[in-house]
Order: sequence, then C-alpha cells, then structure tokens
Amino acid sequence: MSGLDVVREIQTALRTGKVVLGSKQTLKMVVTGRAKLVII
Repeated sequence: MSGLDVVREIQTALRTGKVVLGSKQTLKMVVTGRAKLVII
C-alpha cells in the first residue's frame, strides 16, 4: 500500500465518522474486536 493509499483511507474514515481518538477508546475497541485499524 503506497502512502497515497493510506492518506485516502484515512480521509474516507474521517468522512464516514467512524474514527476513534484517544488511548482508552482505542483499547476498548481493540478488546471488543471492533477496531479494524490502529495508527500509532
């Protein structure tokens, strides 16, 4: 996946509103299996 593809995917996620920010919310999503991508 090229850098442009990553940027496009991030823009799509932001547009759909399915973005979680913060460590506590991210950990909760990972533990429950609802996270598809985590960017650190």
